Amino acid sequence: MINLDFRMAKPNYADKVLRAIAKEALDFLLKNVNANRIKCILLTGSVANGEGTVIKHNSSVITSDFDFVIYLDFPYYLQNRNHFQHLSQEISTRLINRKVNTHVVFLPSIKILQTGIRFTSSSIYEYEFAIASKCVFGKVQSSNLTARPTKKDALELTFTVVSDLVFSNFKSLSKIEESYIYAKRALTLLNSLLIFHGFFAETYEKRIKIAQKCVRQGILPITKDEVKILEVFTQYKLSGSLQQLLDSLSCNDVSDLLYFQREFLTNLTIKILDHELTILVEEKQAKPNYNKFSQKAKLTKLLGEYSKRSTIQLPSRILGLTLYVFWSFARNKTRKELFATFAFHKQPPKTLLNVLITLLLLHNNTLARKFLEEIFPWMNSDATAGPLQRIFSLWQSAEQSIKL
Repeated sequence: MINLDFRMAKPNYADKVLRAIAKEALDFLLKNVNANRIKCILLTGSVANGEGTVIKHNSSVITSDFDFVIYLDFPYYLQNRNHFQHLSQEISTRLINRKVNTHVVFLPSIKILQTGIRFTSSSIYEYEFAIASKCVFGKVQSSNLTARPTKKDALELTFTVVSDLVFSNFKSLSKIEESYIYAKRALTLLNSLLIFHGFFAETYEKRIKIAQKCVRQGILPITKDEVKILEVFTQYKLSGSLQQLLDSLSCNDVSDLLYFQREFLTNLTIKILDHELTILVEEKQAKPNYNKFSQKAKLTKLLGEYSKRSTIQLPSRILGLTLYVFWSFARNKTRKELFATFAFHKQPPKTLLNVLITLLLLHNNTLARKFLEEIFPWMNSDATAGPLQRIFSLWQSAEQSIKL
């Protein structure tokens, strides 16, 4: 039986809207998956924590993302894995037309295999499944309640913000959607920073309270004014009131708001990325740098060191070449190219893509083709798709590969 008995922290029409979307997604899934073989369906993220967002503007409605994790009987999962991958993509496509982002992950319920999956996935997901989720179907699976994200997980969160800044033009977003994403991504940066310093909180309101205290104590590399703006974004996330956001930031209209948000998000991203990479790469405390030019130069150097440190020691390049030739028979061209990246550079493709998109953010898009040719020299430039579009496709494929 489906359990949709969840309420938002600030009850309003959002409860009804979010329940209807969740029911539609679950009804579709249960029609296409044998319910008797489902152990548990988890709803994760802000909706599960009672902090879901519904923003109404004119005729459009924008909502929080819906993230579902479906635990299945292992033999059933193994027999139908390709089908589940297709379903995951189909439900996302069905709801994206209504401005609802939906992510569905299918996992086997055997503990040994879950451990294997956790080894290849970020521990931040394990933490979210255990702490920040709600069972909406079946029986709750045993979770590792001691799981905590690492500094590297925090850094990956920061890189996801970089990707949204770099690829914003490829997502066909309305101004209101773009504004919501910028606000949400600023709060993602705060979560990244807190995780990096060992503070874990599953809700936005708890994170703001921790941040206020840490800034007073000089623990975090952000200012009181920046925390105030993040608090404004938190209230926007919870209330869904665009007018309240405009008034709080003294913006005349949505265009004025977007300009402010993008500038704020870009500057905060560079600051936090510099802070996290300095500690991880140079193993020393980052010092505040208020000169944008020198900060970009330093961050460019840090990215190079970060890339070098991720190098995996293969027995020989011949092994890499052999593996690539073997993988050349694979049907999926993009995944084959990602594998080639690993074989030739001996570095995880995701790491190289993280470096690439950050360099694009720091410098300018005219360098995209140069970077693309240096990192992926075996790929032919497609005349119908510019270098940024090609990088965007690779990024999406790398993200999907990690999740599935």
